[in-house]
Amino acid sequence: MLISDFLNIKSSNIPFMNISPECDNKYFIDPSNLKKHNIPNFNNKLCLQKIENFLQTILGLYKSGNFKKLNDIINNIHELNSTHIGYGSKNITSMGRGPSFDSLKESLNNVNDIYTKLSNKKLIDIVSIFSPNFGKDSISDLITNIIYEELSNYTLKIAKLYNKEKYIHNFKIKTWNVQKQDWIIKNNGTKFVLNGYDTILIPKDLISKSKTYLLSASGFVYSVLGLIKQKRTNTNKTKNKLTKNDAYKLVRQQHNNVDNKQIAFKESMKNPSLMDKYIN
Repeated sequence: MLISDFLNIKSSNIPFMNISPECDNKYFIDPSNLKKHNIPNFNNKLCLQKIENFLQTILGLYKSGNFKKLNDIINNIHELNSTHIGYGSKNITSMGRGPSFDSLKESLNNVNDIYTKLSNKKLIDIVSIFSPNFGKDSISDLITNIIYEELSNYTLKIAKLYNKEKYIHNFKIKTWNVQKQDWIIKNNGTKFVLNGYDTILIPKDLISKSKTYLLSASGFVYSVLGLIKQKRTNTNKTKNKLTKNDAYKLVRQQHNNVDNKQIAFKESMKNPSLMDKYIN
């Protein structure tokens, strides 16, 4: 059964992800969509502010060597099963581990190096593209934790919009506080409880529509480095024109077919303007 079935509402034109609350669904939040879409009943601007503040905070802790505090913050990130997206356990009552401290710490080394090179200073773009051991699931878990309060508020607004407040329950919610630069607990969390399943709604426009994010290392290698390779190869005298896919394969071969994040990092460190153009 889908969320609309539990709420007894028509499934057409629903603005949120109409998924099953009985299992985890393989969808992921793409942080680029927070900038791309103006989502009704959802505070995009505050979400972007909180995400940037969180990343600035942990990057500052990493640079200052305050790994104890950094560890405390990272260890509070878990897969939040009430959203019902990701690769979590089928047991909805269990709490997923979320991205590991070691993976994010390793990512911060690359993030710090590239951050000093690029004109674009949005850390979420840099983290999404360059974090070597952070896939879509980990990025989505991270974003969900940071904006969980905003997703909870969105759930309440949708409940009021569809006159389904009878399914709303209050709970203590952990949220990122910009002023304290730390996690805090608040008593104003709101969620649906649908036949025993805690459910927080996610706007459709936040979800990634493809296998990769709007901004990704693979996208950079394909659309930027591949295009440069294609233009340099395909002169007026070239008989067999190089296709985009062939150009992409050649770029990867020239880098010994290593991970695209390694290729993007290496080329962006050499020529940051390429990545600036791609992000912008």
